[in-house]
Amino acid sequence: RSGLCPLSIFIFILLLLSPLAVPPRDAGSPRYVAGQPEPAPVPAESSRSPQELPGARAVLRRQKRDWVIPPIKVPENERGPFPKKLVQIKSNRDRDTKIFYSITGQGADAPPEGIFTIEKESGWMKVTQPLDREHIDKYHLFSHAVSENGKPVEEPMEIIVTVTDQNDNKPQFTQEVFRGSVPEGALPGTSIMQVTATDADDAVETYNGVIAYSILSQEPREPHPQMFTVNRATGTLSVIASGLDRERVREYTLTVQAADLDGEGLTTTALAVIEIADVNDNAPEFDPKTYEAAVPGNVTGREVARLAVTDLDE
Repeated sequence: RSGLCPLSIFIFILLLLSPLAVPPRDAGSPRYVAGQPEPAPVPAESSRSPQELPGARAVLRRQKRDWVIPPIKVPENERGPFPKKLVQIKSNRDRDTKIFYSITGQGADAPPEGIFTIEKESGWMKVTQPLDREHIDKYHLFSHAVSENGKPVEEPMEIIVTVTDQNDNKPQFTQEVFRGSVPEGALPGTSIMQVTATDADDAVETYNGVIAYSILSQEPREPHPQMFTVNRATGTLSVIASGLDRERVREYTLTVQAADLDGEGLTTTALAVIEIADVNDNAPEFDPKTYEAAVPGNVTGREVARLAVTDLDE
């Protein structure tokens, strides 16, 4: 053969036609060169030199580029049966010689081993078990192609498997009981404290881990059943109604909820205990307000009466 043969071998990808697989460029032709348009065909043999062929240098330069497979997306917690086909890796050298395929990297021959396998002769890459995004959200592997004598016919090619999230974790409050205080008589809008929950699911590309907060109940329900509110996004508790009076109610207990899917998904609850702090808003009072006492004559140093004074403040 002449020097016009391609200097590098194209890697062809056959993707499964599923909503979570990388979509093919043409539904009628699912095999294509990953990540780049197909270069113009070059004749296998010719009597002309590369310099005599218009555009030959440009074609060869394109072939020298590294070809990258678009990330393969696999949903976590998939049901079987396993193994499941993910992608087929093919080399066009298989027209000249028998090619054997293998994969290396995390999930293949590195821990956790055996999650991904490849059929030696067909090049079908498979997943052998359900995946857990919260454990590993992305796998980096390399595919290899060798001839019958074990000689590599390709440069190793990176394969990235991205595990897509499912809403399989409910929010978790960082504490079972949150405690805070606010002065009695505090005006509406006064911040008290913040309740916080976390969610292991994805909150960047999905709403699975996006948490919304709410108040389910308030005890006691006086002087108003809704004395407090919570910021839906931040979890900050604040006063919403006037009338906080420590001499009437010293402590409130709220049941707060965190729900993922921005309030429409899985839920969890915690308690928020709010102590009403004392303010010097009560004057001392004599009880009773009027006292009468008899004093014997010519007696000094003797107790005449004992006055009782009370103050409702702390």
